[in-house]
Amino acid sequence: MHICLAVVMSFVVAIPAWAGDDALLLYGRLDVGVDVADVSGQGRHTAMVDNNSHMGLITRDTLAPGLAAIGGLDWSILVDSGAGSTPAYRNSYVGLAGAYGTVVAGRLDFGVPTGAPAYTAMLNDISLVAHDGGATTVANFLNLRNRVSNAVGYMSPEFDGYTLRARYNRSTPQTDPGYLAGGPLPPRLGQSDLSLGYEGGPVTASLAYARDDRQGGPQPQDFRAKWQASGSYALPAVRLYAMAGDDRYQNTPATRSHVRYWLTGISLPVSDLLQLTVNGMRRPLQNELRGGAANVQGGVVYFFSVRVRGFLVCDRMVADDHLPGGITRTVSTGLQYRF
Repeated sequence: MHICLAVVMSFVVAIPAWAGDDALLLYGRLDVGVDVADVSGQGRHTAMVDNNSHMGLITRDTLAPGLAAIGGLDWSILVDSGAGSTPAYRNSYVGLAGAYGTVVAGRLDFGVPTGAPAYTAMLNDISLVAHDGGATTVANFLNLRNRVSNAVGYMSPEFDGYTLRARYNRSTPQTDPGYLAGGPLPPRLGQSDLSLGYEGGPVTASLAYARDDRQGGPQPQDFRAKWQASGSYALPAVRLYAMAGDDRYQNTPATRSHVRYWLTGISLPVSDLLQLTVNGMRRPLQNELRGGAANVQGGVVYFFSVRVRGFLVCDRMVADDHLPGGITRTVSTGLQYRF
């Protein structure tokens, strides 16, 4: 008995300090508000609206000094109805993190350790009006390519304030009848995203590039590539920022080949507990030659604590500034709880 115990103890002592599970973290954000929307020609509507609530698990397991296995799952929660999303997970990934950077594979978005190149650049360089959801959505308006499946992502170590992010995903139609029957497959689509970000003192800046490559060449109206630049400067009492981008399409004579969008904004603390943010943005419509969508949004966030925030935001969206009407005005107030 004493011999067996000694053997077991010697084995335990021999296990390196870096072996075993390091951490398992549960996190989330519950974010819901009441929206009053006034739509041109349709009257006023009031509804409770979820603002991209979600929760997830992340884990880290040290494999050797300077090398760890990482993984995570993150799923949507609609606080207003209790429903979820399709697919079930916003992101789901596994990967490795070490001295030469971090690499992950799976369904990827800005929430994974490597981020989403164009979207993460936006998060680093501009301030959101309470959240990117509900009335004050930004990502879909600007086509920031956040969430993709069947992807591999990489983030470099930070070097003198610079960080490189890269991501590649390719469609794999394994549920396609042709795939299951061993027949011909539809054209596959590869998507590449790359960004270089900088953070130093009061300055942040990013440059992002993305492109799509379709097997057999692009089809009419297909997205082809984008360039995006953004930056911010933090003065003692206010943060100023701007973003500009150029999305390129395989156009027709009646549509645009370039969609050049922009965003500019300002964020300042009104007090120790109150933050004011105002953003304006415009994006030309790709499917016509003259019109564009314009959005102005502003609001205040009150910090009850580190985890709990209240918000009051206003948004004015113009669906097509070349045509009369098409204006939606929304006022939203609610609560956000982070854990």
